[in-house]
Amino acid sequence: MSINCRVNERAVRALHRSIRGVSAPLWKTALMAALASAAPNLADASWKGKSLGWQYYAYGGPYDNLGSPGTCTVGKKNVCGTFQGYFNIITTPKSITFDYSVATGTSPWSSSELSLPPTIYNGIAINLTSPGKIKSVTIDPKTNMAGFDSSHLSFTNNQIQVDWADLPFTTHTKVKLDVTVTKGAYDRPPGRAVNTKPAALPVQGHTAPARTPNLSLSPPIR
Repeated sequence: MSINCRVNERAVRALHRSIRGVSAPLWKTALMAALASAAPNLADASWKGKSLGWQYYAYGGPYDNLGSPGTCTVGKKNVCGTFQGYFNIITTPKSITFDYSVATGTSPWSSSELSLPPTIYNGIAINLTSPGKIKSVTIDPKTNMAGFDSSHLSFTNNQIQVDWADLPFTTHTKVKLDVTVTKGAYDRPPGRAVNTKPAALPVQGHTAPARTPNLSLSPPIR
């Protein structure tokens, strides 16, 4: 990766004068530190202004109901969408939170077959649809969903998968993820299948009806 940055010539000359008479290893270290400080920190970038898409998954495929799927643009702090009756999706420049304060549905989440490999049985996928790559996703200490740990979370360059099958929730529940991205090209997530009729609610106490065949979509054009 090449990084283009302009280094102030006066600063370089001043640095050169200050290191005259200093041993080579020391002045080389000082010069490298000065150059490094001038380069942008690409590994810890905000995703403010990035476009996101989200899709709920349950019962072996995408769940198109209750506000899913949805899209948003990340702002200073904004509601990216609502999975109606369960949670708001709140984004900030370096995090995404699933806030259950609006929950009226039945807890816990139900069991399900694998709905989106490798992680989601009953849960949500967040897709980064703007240029850039997801660098890291970690569980914030403010997360308080009982049983939620790293085994319920995975991510790629452009997608975060969150699963909470069988886990309980209340109106006090929050799942907060800290996210960093890098600038650059991105890979779009693969095309998804669209249900020909809605499934049952993906919560405990509801049984999914027999699923009709899905209509497969081709991957998006790059």
